[in-house]
Amino acid sequence: MSGSKYLELLAKYVRDTDKAVLPKERNPFPQMKTDTFRLTNDAGFGGLGGSVDWAYIHEPVNMFPQLAVSEKARYVTIMGGSGINYMELHGEVEITLGKSREDAKTFKFGEAVAFYVGQGMLYNINVTKIDNKSCPIHFNELICGEQGPTSDNDITKDSSAGYDKYFASGEALWAKGQPHHEVVYPVMQTNNNIFGSKEKIRRTWMPVSEPHVLAEHAHFHNYLEYIVFYGSDPDNITDLGGIVEFTIGEDKDNLTMFRIDKSTIFCVSPGLWHSPMDFVKINDKSKPIVFCEVSYTGGFDDPTAKTEWLNGPPQMPPSPAAE
Repeated sequence: MSGSKYLELLAKYVRDTDKAVLPKERNPFPQMKTDTFRLTNDAGFGGLGGSVDWAYIHEPVNMFPQLAVSEKARYVTIMGGSGINYMELHGEVEITLGKSREDAKTFKFGEAVAFYVGQGMLYNINVTKIDNKSCPIHFNELICGEQGPTSDNDITKDSSAGYDKYFASGEALWAKGQPHHEVVYPVMQTNNNIFGSKEKIRRTWMPVSEPHVLAEHAHFHNYLEYIVFYGSDPDNITDLGGIVEFTIGEDKDNLTMFRIDKSTIFCVSPGLWHSPMDFVKINDKSKPIVFCEVSYTGGFDDPTAKTEWLNGPPQMPPSPAAE
């Protein structure tokens, strides 16, 4: 692979901390005391519009006391600040949703929670308690764009069943099945369909604390996917905390490996070959590298989602229970 081709792929499909950071000085709330890692789904990087933020909230904050109007559909996940166990919140949060101020309802959570805010709905996020300053709240927000899949606004017209249908917490956020023996910490995953909305979006948070090859075989999908690697140090999310090698290519016979040592986003457009994904080095097992997938597709059983493998589908290792 020539140097010019490497630079071409870098410009088209890769954004590191030089291009994917909202500096802490520009964070909307002073309680977000560190930089935010940001994916902007703009015309040159996926093209669907919208954005995804990964940030840490270090002190209690009531974001929108008067309730804000969500101008676009959004998916918010609030989890614990320790990569060892995102499911444990180490604090409390109150989330308010409603079609109007009169019918808005407030829900309280002491564990990781994901929720959906339909376009035009009112909402507020109130982090009322953080138990441990070394373990702040981890905040992730995906905002849908104009060119992407749009929400089914009809689901916000009838709240007779209550707004609890817009939430998922606890075991509902656990990924089904263990992806690899070396992934020992809890893996979180959400599919938008659990909220009743029509956007096809799947998100995964996988803390990786042991060096290994997670995805060995090159393949491509027929949907847009972002492969995100970021660090779990709440004081510096852009510090990857190790080394990852990830391979991509427009031509299956000419794939290029990128070796990264800082938080990085890969835009895996439909038809782009990608993998292997090799976690070469983890500096500190207590601060794993986070592999975060943001895929514009439905669940793994989505009949419209297609994958083609370079050398045939891989043989999945047996689960520890089967050995």
